[in-house]
Amino acid sequence: MKSNKQYDKTRLDIYVGKLDQEKQIVMQNFQNEAPLAQNTKPKVPIRNTRSEDGHCWFSSAAENRINCRRLFVNDVPYINQVARYKVSASQKTCSLELLSKDCSRLKEFHGYTSWPVTIEEKDFPVAFSIKTHKSVRQAEQLLRTIWRPQNVYCIHVDKKAKPGIFETIKNIGSCFDNVYVLDERLDVMYTSIDMMQTDLMCMKKLLEVNSEWKYYINLSGQEYVLKTNLEIVKILKTLKGANDIESYTFPLKDYIRFQFVHQRSPERGFLLRTNTAKSPIPDRFSAKTNTIRKGSMYGCFTRGFVDFTLNSKIAKELISWAADVYAPEELVWPSLSSLPESPGNFLQRSYRFIEQRRNNFISKAVTWTWTKNHRCVGRYVRSVCIYSIHELSWLLIQPNIAANKFDEEFDQVVIDCLEESLYNRTFSQNLDNFNWYYYHHVPHVYGRH
Repeated sequence: MKSNKQYDKTRLDIYVGKLDQEKQIVMQNFQNEAPLAQNTKPKVPIRNTRSEDGHCWFSSAAENRINCRRLFVNDVPYINQVARYKVSASQKTCSLELLSKDCSRLKEFHGYTSWPVTIEEKDFPVAFSIKTHKSVRQAEQLLRTIWRPQNVYCIHVDKKAKPGIFETIKNIGSCFDNVYVLDERLDVMYTSIDMMQTDLMCMKKLLEVNSEWKYYINLSGQEYVLKTNLEIVKILKTLKGANDIESYTFPLKDYIRFQFVHQRSPERGFLLRTNTAKSPIPDRFSAKTNTIRKGSMYGCFTRGFVDFTLNSKIAKELISWAADVYAPEELVWPSLSSLPESPGNFLQRSYRFIEQRRNNFISKAVTWTWTKNHRCVGRYVRSVCIYSIHELSWLLIQPNIAANKFDEEFDQVVIDCLEESLYNRTFSQNLDNFNWYYYHHVPHVYGRH
């Protein structure tokens, strides 16, 4: 009788062989589409999905014979045709639990070994963190897109994630010497210090394991990058040592967030305000000095700023004080980065301007219900747009490094087509149409030497 390991390998060999057959069929379907440009061919990394009879597909777009090129150019009739099919993540997915047991197969079939790396990228390693709680497939698709051998990665899997997700992510991480999956897991409560604590845990880990990386970029498992690794490196280099942290004056109407103690409400799933007055914010931070700031929990942080956040007395004091504040991550990062001694701190005149709504926050593209420059065509969840294929051509021209958010169960094709675009751009390395003017003239870079 075969052992479980032998049985798994036999199953893997069977569906891999069928993958080659199905890939040929899919590529023939693509070749039958009228090309948009001479000799243009789609290049999609293999995605681990299969039909019930064992046939594997490398993406939902390929499985449903969707031509991403027509979506890229905003072919509205074709977009509407695809949208009517309501294509979500394949329900016939080959289990990542199976594939993650054979590291060489995982790397080969999901394209980890295919990425070209330039000397510029090798000389500018980047640290990434991914916080995930929902879909292992979507988190792995993000990881395989951003993975490069010179970078380092930290993954935190929420303690409330469904059974099996942590084990699968852990297996995937064990296939790489630069991917670290945290064993310490938090049951993250929305609006609590937990959301920032996972970043602090990853920051600490990545500082310990690698002394070369230049910037730390935090991502969630429901985000997807809009730029290739080479493009990200070039963007970070234009920052000239500045942090890219959303930062604006903390609105007076929101001071109530830190004027009263907040307590966890497991029933509600977020923090609730009590009637107990909170101690004042540490002395270094005040409205008079413009150092009580608000912004996003996500950003691009210099290595120096990460070290400052973890080890400086003032940062430790602020983080400790903020433990019972509502949404402390929206206060701590921008407030710390406003201090003169903070590495990568903002120039004084830029303090009022780094906001998503002003389109000068590079790290993230987010469409809120109140966003004026883009109307969500997908759907809103907690006031944030879940992007769909209707937004694909818009996403491709955004200057941001990543976009939030996506949901494979709502629209997997938009993620697959972004992956195809990034794959093609990685190999072409054509930056002729890159918007250099934008990056050099955001307020926290302009005038910096």
